[in-house]
Amino acid sequence: MNKDVITFQLSKNKIILLLIGAIVFVFLGLFMFLNAERVSNGTFLRTPFQVKFWGVLSVVFFGLAAIYFIIKIFDNKPGLLLDNQGITDNSSAITIGFVDWKDVHYIEIINIMGQEMIAIHLKDENQYLLKVKNPIKKWLLKTNSQYFGGMMNISANALNASTNELYKSINKYFQKYKEIISVEELAEYKNNSNTETYDE
Repeated sequence: MNKDVITFQLSKNKIILLLIGAIVFVFLGLFMFLNAERVSNGTFLRTPFQVKFWGVLSVVFFGLAAIYFIIKIFDNKPGLLLDNQGITDNSSAITIGFVDWKDVHYIEIINIMGQEMIAIHLKDENQYLLKVKNPIKKWLLKTNSQYFGGMMNISANALNASTNELYKSINKYFQKYKEIISVEELAEYKNNSNTETYDE
C-alpha cells in the first residue's frame, strides 16, 4: 500500500510563548518562596509554609516545563504525523507515540479546564501502557485516562494548526483507514485459510 501521509509541524512561535509563560511562573514561585511571610497576609494561602510549598511546586513544575520547551524549540520532527497505518504524536511530553488506527475506538473534542483537546479513545489502553517504561510518564498517562476521559489527548498548543483543523484531519484518516485495515486483515485471513485447505 502506498503511503498517504500528512504532517503537522511544531509551531516554534507557540512554543516560545509557552516557554516565556513557564519562566514567568518560575520567577513567581521564587518570589513566593522568598517572600512567604508577606505573601501569606491577605491571600488564600494563610501560612508561610503553604506559600513556600506552592512556591517550590511552581518552580519545579514550570522549571521542568521550561526545559522541555527549550528542547522542543530545536526538535525538527513533526509534532503530529498521520498516515494509512496510524497516528504518531510528538506534540507533548506525555505521549504514547504511534497508535494503529485499528486500535482506535473513537475520536472527539473535549474540554479540560477551559482548553479544547482532541481525545483519541483506544479500544485497549493497557496494550499501549505496557510499552511505557518511564514510571512517571506511565502514572501521568493513567491519570489522563482516569480523570480526563482518555490516555491520548492531543492539544494544538504547540502545533502549527487549530484544534478544529487537527480534529478534521485526524477523524478523516481514522474513518478512511480503519475500514481499509479491517478489509486487509480479512483478506489475509481468507488467503491463509485457502492455503491451509489447499495443502490438505
